[in-house]
Amino acid sequence: MKNEESYGLILLFCAFVLCACNRPPLYEYQAVSHDGWLSTDTLRYELKEVPHDGWYSLTLGVRYDDSYAYDDLWLVIERRQGDHARLRDTLHMTALQDTVGWQPRGSVLREHEEMAAATRFTAQQMPVHLLVYHIMQRQRLTGIMDVGLKVE
Repeated sequence: MKNEESYGLILLFCAFVLCACNRPPLYEYQAVSHDGWLSTDTLRYELKEVPHDGWYSLTLGVRYDDSYAYDDLWLVIERRQGDHARLRDTLHMTALQDTVGWQPRGSVLREHEEMAAATRFTAQQMPVHLLVYHIMQRQRLTGIMDVGLKVE
């Protein structure tokens, strides 16, 4: 019985060590104008470094309130590295107004995240510039507070 308990403690310790080695994801949120997010307003993010060379997931997050009039949002995330060619992905966020018949009181802030892309980053590529803009038919979107990018 002692050996089983020791074995369990060693496994638990190893799991903690492995979890501690993972770096937390990189987050950055940028505010959108209170007058609305214009389709010509491009949000710019700079990834200065990565913990190690490898594959990373890019997740976009949107914080919005109940004045956002749509159930979905079409976004473009564009990756630029110096003078290299641009890589562009389109992201369709759905189910933003998820509760039918729910009537919020006052201002309700919601957040929606979706994975946009999986991409490979290396230290030699840094810095990488990531640009985000919307491609909705309406030029000005109201109700969106800020848009964030998570790299993990």
